[in-house]
Amino acid sequence: YKTMAEPKKDSPQQVEKSEVWTDEEFEAFIDTELTKDPLHKDYPELFKRAPKIISLWRQRYEGNAPLWKRLFNKERVLKEFIEAAPFIDA
Repeated sequence: YKTMAEPKKDSPQQVEKSEVWTDEEFEAFIDTELTKDPLHKDYPELFKRAPKIISLWRQRYEGNAPLWKRLFNKERVLKEFIEAAPFIDA
């Protein structure tokens, strides 16, 4: 993805329009959000891999922005990942 306009990195609305972010910007944002959760200290390797995994999921829908917007809700995706982390790690 190429950035067409400089997004506000802390804007929740911009995350929903994440197609304007480069993959690196998107991954950095996801990493920042995940490290806010205390569970990241218990599963550091898993939390380190998550931004890339979520970015790969995003890349899969690169040509279908409406579908990506329907699938990706930052709060929901991060919540589900955090809740599943102990099971994924087991």
